[in-house]
Amino acid sequence: MSQASVTAGLSHHDPDFSLVLGGPLYQLYLRTKLVGPALELLVRRILAVSLFCWLPLLLLAGIDRHLIGSVAIPFLLDPEVHIRFLDSIPLLIASEVLVHLRMQRIVGQFLDR
Repeated sequence: MSQASVTAGLSHHDPDFSLVLGGPLYQLYLRTKLVGPALELLVRRILAVSLFCWLPLLLLAGIDRHLIGSVAIPFLLDPEVHIRFLDSIPLLIASEVLVHLRMQRIVGQFLDR
């Protein structure tokens, strides 16, 4: 294979390259209406995933009567749990959009060079 044919094949790169779009998680987001075709609805996605992660912990703590008492650190008074699930998960979900936008530019620059 010659250098010219390799270069010609690379010059027709797909401008819609994405590490985020098209995967199984993206397909689940589409089915549940948590994302549009261009990764919009970020706030809805953050709220849904955060509640999906945090609500079962709340329910299980309530079932075991550990919400506000009967243990050394009750669930509702434990800041570590709330920071972990209600601060870090939204940051990870928001970074998905940032990765999508930056990777498109990086791949385009890589192929151009």
